[in-house]
Amino acid sequence: MDHPGTTAHTHHQTAVRSNTPNKQSLHRGTANSYQETPSQKAVFRSANSLASSLKAFLSNCFTSATVEPRTNAPGAMQLDFSNLRHNKALAKSAPCSPKVNARRSKFPAAASSSASSKHAVTGNGNTVAVGPSARRLLRRSNHPVLNGFVLEKSLQNGYSGKVYRGHEAATQRKVVVKCCRKLSSWTTETRALGKLKHENIINMVGAPQANVPCPPSIKMGQGKNSQMPDENGTVPSIHVLAQELAENGDLYEFLQTNGPVDEPTARALIKPLVKALAYAYHRHGVSHRDIKLENIFVMKDGTVKLGDWGLAAFETKDRQCSSSCGTLGYMAPEMVCRHKYDANKTDVWALAVVLFSLCTGVRPYAEPEHRQRSPKDFSWKDEWLSAMMENRWKVWWLSHARTTKCISRVSPELRDMIERMFDADSDGRISLRELLHHPWMCKDGQGADTESDVESFSDSDSMMDIDMGCGAIERVVTKADIARFCRKY
Repeated sequence: MDHPGTTAHTHHQTAVRSNTPNKQSLHRGTANSYQETPSQKAVFRSANSLASSLKAFLSNCFTSATVEPRTNAPGAMQLDFSNLRHNKALAKSAPCSPKVNARRSKFPAAASSSASSKHAVTGNGNTVAVGPSARRLLRRSNHPVLNGFVLEKSLQNGYSGKVYRGHEAATQRKVVVKCCRKLSSWTTETRALGKLKHENIINMVGAPQANVPCPPSIKMGQGKNSQMPDENGTVPSIHVLAQELAENGDLYEFLQTNGPVDEPTARALIKPLVKALAYAYHRHGVSHRDIKLENIFVMKDGTVKLGDWGLAAFETKDRQCSSSCGTLGYMAPEMVCRHKYDANKTDVWALAVVLFSLCTGVRPYAEPEHRQRSPKDFSWKDEWLSAMMENRWKVWWLSHARTTKCISRVSPELRDMIERMFDADSDGRISLRELLHHPWMCKDGQGADTESDVESFSDSDSMMDIDMGCGAIERVVTKADIARFCRKY
């Protein structure tokens, strides 16, 4: 027995099917011969009317003060994807530019400066004096202003925060602005850079500022680390630090773009770093602990500078460190194994990874996936790292030369220095001071500056004959040469 209403429903379906043409009866006509039926025209008119109503509704919503403005509204931030690297080889490893929030900034430059204003509102609500030209630029700018710095473009998203390229509002000086989530890393870096004044160490610009209210335009993360207020209406704070801009990028970009370099160029890049680290360690007791290609920068004039001191250790001359920090691919074995270590010697190991990569274009060993989990865990090291720790250098060099032809052309002096820098026994590993006087380092004919780079060479292992085994002087690569080399590419 049929359910009540079934018969009517069946007749309705039959009527629909009878009015619907099947696939065989449909013929595709040309665009010119296609004619609209009156019923189709009515449907189109209804759809257009609905679209017009929806457009008017959305327009009213977006012009409301309580809803986000349109991205083309005056003073609104635009989507910025301009920091995507142009080098295709870096596309996979490059951090993509985040989507910039289109919400109007709490302290936008356009809203904070007027035709008659002599000050700009900073990210923490303070004001800074700016000149007439700076005021005109701020009025035309859609970029946020934070602690007196205009944030133009996002460069990097890291564990500790975000990095922007920008300029100082008062002076128009180009800078890099770090917006740190972690107060500890901000405190460490500002403390280190406040002490260290060296030609080859990145300089701070202006005064660092802690506990700055995070502007809505800077999205620092999710949950408690985001820019959104919590349940109490409190806006999270960030910690701001500005540094000089390295217009020629870092050594990671340099290597990926140019490929491996010859030994004179590698010496010109490495020697300033050794001097900077020796100065920091011997004069101020500061060790970097996060040396890697990405933290070594080339300035516009070709000067090489070491940056990112957020993991630095202090008073390391007379004590051993225990914090296993840094990047696994640059960590010395004692750090990977969670042993106490001499930060002077672990920085030397990391420098060896940088030097080998610059000269060959490849890594000396595979980056460990994790630190040592137990005394019997050896899964963190591969065959190459095992050979290095067992001093099987002949096998190690031959194995690399099979896959990388340029390794067979490495000079004996450089091989000796790399082996001493990669000594698994930290007590036998060459020190920063000894590196400055190694024969390979002195092939440019320029010895170490005894008083400008370290405090003294009075101890027994500090003085070595600079001319010992130096051999013929090789081509000298200057800062100007490095700058021209960067501009070439």
